[in-house]
Amino acid sequence: MTWRDQIRPIVAAIISEAKRQGLDLKQTRRALRDNKPGWVGTEHWPYKVWCSECRIQLGLRPKLWAKELRAERVSPDQLPLDFE
Repeated sequence: MTWRDQIRPIVAAIISEAKRQGLDLKQTRRALRDNKPGWVGTEHWPYKVWCSECRIQLGLRPKLWAKELRAERVSPDQLPLDFE
């Protein structure tokens, strides 16, 4: 499971809750910032994926950059991430 696979449903849930409450874009972005899981942090790759996924799901960037696509290819030797 990649970082994006873990982050995608969290971002989707926050955005759907914001839409249900009738929040505008600025308020939705604030909700995303305030409800970010602690394990994402504010630096390194998980945070970049969080920011990228927020922009993608909000429609602020239509597609992934090629650099991100290359970086997210999973190596067969990579170990899974378990945070539970």
